[in-house]
Amino acid sequence: MAGSKRLKDLNREINRLRNQFLPDPFDPLGNYADTQRVQAYTRAFLVLSHAEIESYLEEWAKDIARSAEKLWDASAKMTTPFSFLLGTLAERILVPNTLREPGAKDTPKRLAEGATKFFQKYYKQIKDNNGIKEQNVLNLFGPLGIPATALGSTLLPNLDTLGATRGTHAHQSAKAVVSVLDPETEYKRVTALLSDLVLFDEWLVGYKRRIR
Repeated sequence: MAGSKRLKDLNREINRLRNQFLPDPFDPLGNYADTQRVQAYTRAFLVLSHAEIESYLEEWAKDIARSAEKLWDASAKMTTPFSFLLGTLAERILVPNTLREPGAKDTPKRLAEGATKFFQKYYKQIKDNNGIKEQNVLNLFGPLGIPATALGSTLLPNLDTLGATRGTHAHQSAKAVVSVLDPETEYKRVTALLSDLVLFDEWLVGYKRRIR
């Protein structure tokens, strides 16, 4: 399939989860001999697929930020992701009143120190992420300057749906969950999301390539 190695690895892992947890073949009517087992395994597929997609998004965000940070550290070059991180996460850099006092820092030094801080702040933001819904995606990629056009029209709604479904079935006991999961429906939900990610992935590949 097209896309980055990261996306290919994600697809490979989803296929592994499908083979491990979901019935083969699917029953068109959803009739399975061991309903309780199928439900438990479908929940596992849903939760683990969600985790893989979440990790995919976080690793892409971290990769782009690290590329920008590496170039800044090497040559003080202000790339597009660096500019957006500076604008969204950095504190205002004040002009010094004097440079004649011991330990006085000029504005380039203050910017260098500020860059270290806001990169650390951003990496913590990625580490603290917990989900794949729209707000999670915006918190991950908004500070990098990712435009709405890169996300397409269906990616965010489908991420919201998967995130909500996963939440319903991950935070309740099997006895408390009222809705019944259809394994084929959940598999198609996840594979549709993988298709949504193709264009976003291609955009991210090009965006990272321009960090130089």
